[in-house]
Amino acid sequence: MVTRSDAYRGQDAVPLTVEIEGEPKHEVTTGTSIVFKCIINRGLAVTLKYATEWWHQSLVEPDNSKAVQLTSMEALQDAASPDDFAIKVEYGNDYLWVTLTVKAVKVKDDGKFICQLTPLNAGNERIHNHVEVVVVNDVEGVALTFDGEPAVTKATDVAVEREEGECGVTCMAAGFSPSASIKIYLGDEELRTGGAESTLDKDASLAAGARRYTASATVGTVSLTADHSGKTLRCEAQASYDGATKLVASVPLSVIALEPIITCDKNASAHPGDLYVKITCEVDHSNVKVVAYSFEIGDTGDIIFPGNISKSYDEVTLKKKGSHTTVVTLDLYQAKEMYFDTMYYLDVTTESGQKFREKATLIRLDPTGAASAMSVSKAAVLCLSFLLSLLLSL
Repeated sequence: MVTRSDAYRGQDAVPLTVEIEGEPKHEVTTGTSIVFKCIINRGLAVTLKYATEWWHQSLVEPDNSKAVQLTSMEALQDAASPDDFAIKVEYGNDYLWVTLTVKAVKVKDDGKFICQLTPLNAGNERIHNHVEVVVVNDVEGVALTFDGEPAVTKATDVAVEREEGECGVTCMAAGFSPSASIKIYLGDEELRTGGAESTLDKDASLAAGARRYTASATVGTVSLTADHSGKTLRCEAQASYDGATKLVASVPLSVIALEPIITCDKNASAHPGDLYVKITCEVDHSNVKVVAYSFEIGDTGDIIFPGNISKSYDEVTLKKKGSHTTVVTLDLYQAKEMYFDTMYYLDVTTESGQKFREKATLIRLDPTGAASAMSVSKAAVLCLSFLLSLLLSL
């Protein structure tokens, strides 16, 4: 591909042109050499009207308005800095080639190299063309951030403790040129990001004397569960050229399972044979999402879910109490003898798959309506009182 700039001069049948051989943009590493050939479609006689020059222009503000001349005004074949640049001139009847060799690319060479015909007499315009050089640079810094936590800038073994729930994750890379790839992992799973678009960092560019960029990639929502505890949240950033160094920031996670608060009625009671006996629990799930409820009748092993009716016609019902509390009721069709000598377990399953259990009991009432356990206690008290009165009368 040849970049081109044309200008018509007087009555010349063919326009005077300046072309630079090769691609219009080059990515190079420091220390390498690079060669640019400027092709002018006139013979050596063009030098009677124009000075043929190579210039360099920085693309870093505020220096991008300035250009540094690389060729000597005194002699066409000389470089202003022969240790850094070499100039070679070749010509024929209808061509003039002025080749610039950058001997060892430096950071400051980032920018435009301009081949220019500068008129020696008034009335002619400058004719020029340029090629862009990007001096590539590794990612110099990386930062991993997620909701409410300090930025992680390196690989660390110190775990961060988090509660279950959703959070956003961002990885930022800085100091690279011209582009970089950013990836975020949770354990071995790569998380999908919106991509990383590079932005010129003016302050870093001024400090370096060459273009420096920043970019960030974000995962809007990561749902952390107790299963993620022990896994590592990791950010990898690497400049997009062969041989670039990868920078990593990572931190292990300790994810605490959030528990629902379960309160069961410890005073549920009935006579053997009573119908429609209720055992009730309240579940406060303001800090965790609950996905399932069930009651297990201990000795029978029966597990009853809401919406299902057991073979004994027992069922579980749910009722909302406000926005964060659910009342879970085990409706026993009939209080059988076996129901008084067992435990009832309410199992609550959260979105992360964690299961939490609370127990309840059913108290047996005697025929008078008092709990049988209470009747025994009263009898014991009366007996002790009687014995004490006998002792005192002796």
